[in-house]
This record gives sequence, C-alpha cells and structure tokens, in this order.
Amino acid sequence: MRFAVPLLVLLSVLSLSVGHVHADGTECGYDGVDLSSLMGKDYSYPNPSGDYVFYLSVCGKLATQPDCMRNDAESSVCRHATDPTAFPPADSTGKWDPSSVVWGKIDPSDAAPNGGLTYILKGGLCDDTGSVDVFTSTIMFICERGASTPTLEVTSSKACNYEYQLKTAAACSGGGGGKGGLSGGWVFIIILCVVIPVYIIVGCIYKKQRTGASGMEMCPNIDFWRSLPGLVKDGCRYTWSKLTGPCRSGTQANGGQTYETM
Repeated sequence: MRFAVPLLVLLSVLSLSVGHVHADGTECGYDGVDLSSLMGKDYSYPNPSGDYVFYLSVCGKLATQPDCMRNDAESSVCRHATDPTAFPPADSTGKWDPSSVVWGKIDPSDAAPNGGLTYILKGGLCDDTGSVDVFTSTIMFICERGASTPTLEVTSSKACNYEYQLKTAAACSGGGGGKGGLSGGWVFIIILCVVIPVYIIVGCIYKKQRTGASGMEMCPNIDFWRSLPGLVKDGCRYTWSKLTGPCRSGTQANGGQTYETM
C-alpha cells in the first residue's frame, strides 16, 4: 500500500493528457478544440450541378457509403457520381491515415482558433486533368456558434484538389465536442470517484487482515495522512521564507525601522 498515493498522482496526471480522444482511441481535435462529437457520421453535400454527391467522415473512415468503401476501404472523403452508369461510381478524394494527418488553424494568428481548424488528406488516383494525379482534400472546420446541426459544403474543386467546409459549433473554442469522447477533466473526476473508494476499502481490509488493525488504524497510510497537515504547513513556511528571505537579509533594526546594509 506504500505506492498507493504515488499511483493516484500518476493516474491524475495521465488523465489530463486524454484531451480530444474518441472512445476508439482516435484523436480528433487541436489546440483546445474537441471535434470528437462529429465522429461516427457520414456528412453529405450534393453539388449544385447535380452530377456528384460528396461525403465526409470526420477523423475516420466512411461507414455508410458502400461504393466509396468498395473503391477504397480507407476512404474518409468521397466523390460519388449520381449517374448510375458512371465508372467508377465513386472516387476516394481523401484517405484517413492518423499517422500522417497534420492539424492546423485556418488563421494561424488566431490565438483562440474561432476561425476554425483544418487538415489535409491525400486520396486515390485522379485522372480529371487527363493525366494521372492524386486527389487532395483540404478539410476545414468552420466555427459557427449556435449551429445545432453541422453542414457540409464543397467550396472549391480545382484539378483533383477539393476544399470541404464543415460548419459547426464544435469548431468554436469552448463550444466543442464531448459526445463521442471524454475530456481530460471528466476522466480525472471518474478516476477520483472510482480509485479513491477502492484505495480506502482495499487498504482497510488489507491492514485488518494483515496487521489486525482496528478503528482509524485500519486506514491505509494513516501515518502519512496524519502528518499531511503539518507537511503542508512546513511547506508553506519554507516557501514563504524563500520568497521573503531576500527582502529581510542584510537588514538591521534601528529605532523600530529597518535599513539595508551597504
């Protein structure tokens, strides 16, 4: 039981690093903005000309578009032709590869990224220009406070390069996710609520069975907890003496006043 207190401290520190992590372990967010609530859904956008429908899965692979998935199982962004005779019926304009995704802010000078976040994905082969190239998709998450439902739009398409904009309140600082994952604060609270009772109960049972302790003596690390107030007091005194020591050193009393010695 001597390692119980350090273990609690370690678990607390680890919990603070769990920021924007979805239930499946995927990180989805950047610079204090959590987009994990957008995961697990395929967003769609039919272009005005009516020849394509575009699909986007945030921080993951498409799950509900068979043609896109058949074309590329790693597809995160897809261009699906509305013409049933088109071949291939769908193209992967962006593949999800967590190891290569680089997050950024749309406006790098934005201290709190209310301008939105972005990442870029590479897709499958593209022959739209007459020569073989690779699709590139820039995914932009636009902060739109008060938006109850995220809306997808393809704002640019030039020679195998697409720009997707997902307008959502989740992209705003302090207005983001959480439905798909747990923030570090909630993980910390859960750890405290679970680990501390277990620590006390198991510790009491252990000391009673092992040493025959009773009453308050059954509490694990009872000597440490009894000395803790004194340790805190000593720590405060030590810190105060270090902070005020330079002001008092080299002074002398003279008629109730103090002067620094030269």
